[in-house]
Amino acid sequence: MEDLADVLCQLDRRAGIKGHLSVSPSWPSSLSAHTASHLRRIAEEALRNVALHSGAHRVMVSLDVAEETLMLTVSDDGQGCQWPGFRSGTGLLGMEERALILGGHLEVTSGPGAGTTVRGIFSPRSA
Repeated sequence: MEDLADVLCQLDRRAGIKGHLSVSPSWPSSLSAHTASHLRRIAEEALRNVALHSGAHRVMVSLDVAEETLMLTVSDDGQGCQWPGFRSGTGLLGMEERALILGGHLEVTSGPGAGTTVRGIFSPRSA
């Protein structure tokens, strides 16, 4: 997942959005290529949405482990949006499908003026 730092640098160069990557010390030191690829694609799509739709100045990507659950979180300080408006896009559908492939699920929270958070939650056994 080291290449997520590169993706955040590109986001800063292209869209002027400052990014920060936080990796929990308990995050697995290696994941299968299959899992790493899907996690990276979920993060890339979430960051693409930040660049295109959020009006954010900052975005945080975190890789956490809690109670034997892996979590990939992308959270921005943008304008947020109302349900169900942004659920119609194919990008969100693709992220949800990737989460399901990994045996997990995707949670999206947002509200006007409150930014958006996309969180993929996975069992380490499925990842």
